[in-house]
Amino acid sequence: SVLLKEINNNKALSTENNDDFTLAIKQVLSNLKNAKFKPIREGWTFDYGFDDGGTLNSFEYIRSLMTYSQFQKKSPVEIFLKGPHTNTTLNLNSQNSFGHYNPEFVKLLHTSINKLIHDKDFINTTRSSLTKFKIIDKLKGYIKVYNIIQGNQTEFDKLKSEYIRLMRKNKWEPYYYREKLPSILNTSDYWNWSETNYYFWIRRDIDDTKDKWHQIILDVITAYDTK
Repeated sequence: SVLLKEINNNKALSTENNDDFTLAIKQVLSNLKNAKFKPIREGWTFDYGFDDGGTLNSFEYIRSLMTYSQFQKKSPVEIFLKGPHTNTTLNLNSQNSFGHYNPEFVKLLHTSINKLIHDKDFINTTRSSLTKFKIIDKLKGYIKVYNIIQGNQTEFDKLKSEYIRLMRKNKWEPYYYREKLPSILNTSDYWNWSETNYYFWIRRDIDDTKDKWHQIILDVITAYDTK
């Protein structure tokens, strides 16, 4: 029937788009050694290095291989559903709003990444770069903080409520509330990245993608730690 034909055509188109999306991720991860520092923050051009910088600094290298707008074009679904970002630009200067990930995008990302990490040749050819530029180590940092959160959900819920309240009043100031984090995160082992990671999980809890991101990160770590 005409309806069945249309459904099959849509499925074929969806599969093709997903393949393009997976290929885009593969191209980026396969070419990390060619990444150059390309700052995105206004008024900030200091480079901590691809290996020693934080998550945002890593992104400022990766975007030289594929920009956010280019990546969005490869995705058959919107990356963000609400927040300060558009489909072509990232607004990193907005202190009192943040991008709410589209759960369908995170699901698609998980599917595409799993396709790649189940390819042993892909893992073998990209392991050295992901290790050299400390991508795996940074992902492990997110899991460490996630596990700390799991150990004190009441504390996490309190900080999340405070975060939401201050954002609504336009009074949120990044790095100002470091002292409110769990005491373990104020030690030298976690300094300089713990706040970024903790509030990443708060935002992912708010946009309801926390569990999905946790599984993506765990799957990647497991794939690269298994030789």
